[in-house]
Amino acid sequence: NVYQGGDVVKTIVGAKPKAAIERDLNEFLA
Repeated sequence: NVYQGGDVVKTIVGAKPKAAIERDLNEFLA
Protein backbone atom coordinates (compact mmCIF):
# COMPACT_ATOMS: atom_id res chain seq x y z
CA ASN A 1 0.00 0.00 0.00
CA VAL A 2 1.07 3.54 -0.69
CA TYR A 3 0.07 6.02 1.99
CA GLN A 4 -0.55 9.74 1.50
CA GLY A 5 -1.85 11.91 4.29
CA GLY A 6 -2.47 8.78 6.33
CA ASP A 7 -4.91 7.34 3.79
CA VAL A 8 -4.36 4.31 1.61
CA VAL A 9 -4.06 5.77 -1.87
CA LYS A 10 -3.29 2.65 -3.87
CA THR A 11 -2.71 -1.06 -3.42
CA ILE A 12 -0.09 -2.43 -5.78
CA VAL A 13 -1.02 -5.87 -7.11
CA GLY A 14 1.31 -8.38 -8.73
CA ALA A 15 -0.76 -8.41 -11.92
CA LYS A 16 0.06 -4.77 -12.60
CA PRO A 17 2.83 -4.19 -15.16
CA LYS A 18 6.16 -3.32 -13.55
CA ALA A 19 6.52 -0.15 -15.62
CA ALA A 20 3.13 1.05 -14.41
CA ILE A 21 4.08 0.33 -10.80
CA GLU A 22 7.30 2.32 -11.21
CA ARG A 23 5.39 5.27 -12.71
CA ASP A 24 2.98 5.22 -9.79
CA LEU A 25 5.78 5.06 -7.24
CA ASN A 26 7.62 7.93 -8.95
CA GLU A 27 4.61 10.15 -8.26
CA PHE A 28 5.19 9.65 -4.54
CA LEU A 29 9.00 9.48 -4.54
CA ALA A 30 9.69 12.41 -6.88
